[in-house]
Amino acid sequence: MIKNKKSQITVFIIIGVILLFSTALVLYIKERVGVPEREVKVAVEKVPTEIQPVQGYVSECVNKLSVEAIKKIGLHGGYLSTDEKDYDLTLVKFNENDDNPTESDVVPFPPGSITKVPYWSYMNSPNECSECTFASLQPPLYRTEGGNSIESQIDRYVNFNLRKCLNNFEPFRKEGFSVEDGEIRTTTFVRENDVYVSVDYPVELSKEGQEYQMSKFATSIPVRLKALYDTANYIVEMSQYSRFLGIATLNWITAFSGISPGKLPPIADYDVSFKEARWGISDVRQNIVAMLEAYVPVVQLSGTISYRDPRGYADPFIRGLMATMVLPQDVTSGIDSKFLYLGWPIYLDLGGNNLGPQSSNFPLLNIFPFKDYGFAYDLSYPAIIKLTDPHAFGERGYSFMFALETNIRANTPIDESYSKFTVPAVDGRNSYFCQDEQRNSGPVTIAAYDASNNQPLEDVSVTFIGSQQCPIGTTAIQGNPLASYQGKAVLTDNFPVGIGTVKFSKPFYVTKEMQYATAVGREDFIEIRLEPIKTLKAKLIKLGYPPLPVIPVQSKLVNVPLASSDIIYPDIGVVTLNKKASGSEEQWSSAFIVPSENETEVMLSPGEYEVSITLIYNQSVHIPEAEECHSTGWGSEECETIPEQTFPQYMYNSLEYDWTVKENDLHPANNVVFYIITPPLPASWDDIQERDKIIGLVNSQLFYPAYKPRLNST
Repeated sequence: MIKNKKSQITVFIIIGVILLFSTALVLYIKERVGVPEREVKVAVEKVPTEIQPVQGYVSECVNKLSVEAIKKIGLHGGYLSTDEKDYDLTLVKFNENDDNPTESDVVPFPPGSITKVPYWSYMNSPNECSECTFASLQPPLYRTEGGNSIESQIDRYVNFNLRKCLNNFEPFRKEGFSVEDGEIRTTTFVRENDVYVSVDYPVELSKEGQEYQMSKFATSIPVRLKALYDTANYIVEMSQYSRFLGIATLNWITAFSGISPGKLPPIADYDVSFKEARWGISDVRQNIVAMLEAYVPVVQLSGTISYRDPRGYADPFIRGLMATMVLPQDVTSGIDSKFLYLGWPIYLDLGGNNLGPQSSNFPLLNIFPFKDYGFAYDLSYPAIIKLTDPHAFGERGYSFMFALETNIRANTPIDESYSKFTVPAVDGRNSYFCQDEQRNSGPVTIAAYDASNNQPLEDVSVTFIGSQQCPIGTTAIQGNPLASYQGKAVLTDNFPVGIGTVKFSKPFYVTKEMQYATAVGREDFIEIRLEPIKTLKAKLIKLGYPPLPVIPVQSKLVNVPLASSDIIYPDIGVVTLNKKASGSEEQWSSAFIVPSENETEVMLSPGEYEVSITLIYNQSVHIPEAEECHSTGWGSEECETIPEQTFPQYMYNSLEYDWTVKENDLHPANNVVFYIITPPLPASWDDIQERDKIIGLVNSQLFYPAYKPRLNST
């Protein structure tokens, strides 16, 4: 009997081991399913020498069309096109509204362009919705995930265009070949380090009684499309999880708000004065657009090429400020990222067109000049994220763009993480943590000074950030001779009780933050000094073509500027200044758009800057059809037709260089003139290639002295 029991136990053990290994095998197969097909190349046929030129001819067309498709997909957020006429390629119809991109499926890039970038996260209900819903036009990467996947779009693009590219094999028919072909079936594999395109296309040829057949063609495109897509997908997921752009936008609004018509209307503030501040909604909209143009480009994705770790700044404020503009990730992928806002129209509602204080909710205070300023921001705006792999296409680089919409309702960032969001009714004082009854500390007095001259600094906004962000008020000069701080710019008020951060901000001064803990009934005194940021007039002009002459002087190359008669003004110039980090030096980023020959203002502080200048012409450029020939390697040459193309707007490659700003450069009487070389608008494909080389030569720093910004006295 005991023997039988032992036998039964042994059988159960064997069965358990079998089940264990079976389960492991199933899980392994499930994990690996779909991967081998992307790792294995489809072998290209070996064909007789006589038809190898034909095989190469077809393979070159496959490569050309694959590259075209991948570039189109990078420009249009994962789609070959957003035009309705290309529905058969994308299987998506896009709603377009250039005048109101927050009521659209796509964003024109740049504004007014025919190039449209779809939203990967946006509110698809009307801006005035009470129950708001969200959607995404993010296409899947693999064909197994959907019919309009990126892989399947590349398949369809090659299928639809291959015969046109081959031109009915006309070059070989002229050589006496008879050609019969069959159905084209393309299969694209987006892999870790490339995009592999395999085409099954039966082709039968005959010449002088000899018959030939071939059907397998393939090409490998050196672009890390998967890494770019994965990074884009990560940004979208993090955006939905953290609503980081919405939170950052509210921080910017708080920093530039105050009880003054020149500032943004405050989310919550009070004033005891017989004066009344009022705002026109059009002015507020203009100021918010300017704010977004300056601050959206400062947002960073950690682990990217241009990322600057905030922990590298010695100043605790700079560390804190820059940390609020960082979207974290754990990997370093060799990809660069840029967050862009180029002045697209925004949706803004603050409850009226002529904005002013609300009536007091405290009856006993109605006999005093007490004014309650509290505004609930409803704001929507688009941003485009541009991801770049600089090593793609043999170091020529490749960019992938997609759009995100930031939505704030009633001072609350909302995003796709809300499947359905009901907008609450608020009076601007939208946080229980920030209500007056929660402000149980003793009186806290803040005295603010200008760090450059130690003079009292009024209109400094003070915000306490704990579990919520609570505007406390602004500093003001104490004119009463009997006041404790007579002649100083101070704010005295109670704080919510807790551990948090106090933020001090004033337009044209560097915002500062300090860690701060309050306690019930505890009084305190804080002195704060804010560093001014200088504002100078700025203008962008371009120098004529051909390039500046080079004169050897003491074995160095020196550039001679062109005569003033050669100066031509661009239609639109986009200038971005990124200050380099250096020890404890503060970082500052600034961006502005200069239309035509108009002047604008640029904010600067001393230091090293990376300058990027892009010119966009509001002129149509037509490039006629051209023929491009190259040797086949068999004593002959082959020619292909490059189709004509019309650019409604034309944009040259950006000019990029370094620039040093010294303290004595920032005299208020100075203005800044930025220079860029731009050849005449191209008239042919050869012109485009030649002029791109000129811009590349300038970017090599060889001609830098001629393009260094000039600081001139007004």
